[in-house]
Amino acid sequence: MVLIHMKKIDVTGLGTFIKSNTVAVVECRTDWCKGCGTLEVIMDDIEKKMDNNGVSFGILDITEKREIINKYHISSVPTLLLFKNGEYENSLVGSRNREAILDSIYLLMERTEI
Repeated sequence: MVLIHMKKIDVTGLGTFIKSNTVAVVECRTDWCKGCGTLEVIMDDIEKKMDNNGVSFGILDITEKREIINKYHISSVPTLLLFKNGEYENSLVGSRNREAILDSIYLLMERTEI
């Protein structure tokens, strides 16, 4: 399954993506990650639900991206990185259910004027 809306981000574009969106959710994944496929379906659904709510979604392949892995202390994939106003806020490690992900996004939105 290919995500329709999620923007593919490379390491050089990550900073711009984070800073140009009030709330940004970045899915860190690898091609070999089996749990990433499950999360992909959930994230596609969440992104459609959140359309036009001021939240932007991106995908970052972190295969051999040691700088990103170290900076955000990524120990497992999939990992969702959550940003608010250009600043790292939280991460969700491993496959999560839809409700847990939405709760984390809504919490960020409550603390942000969108």
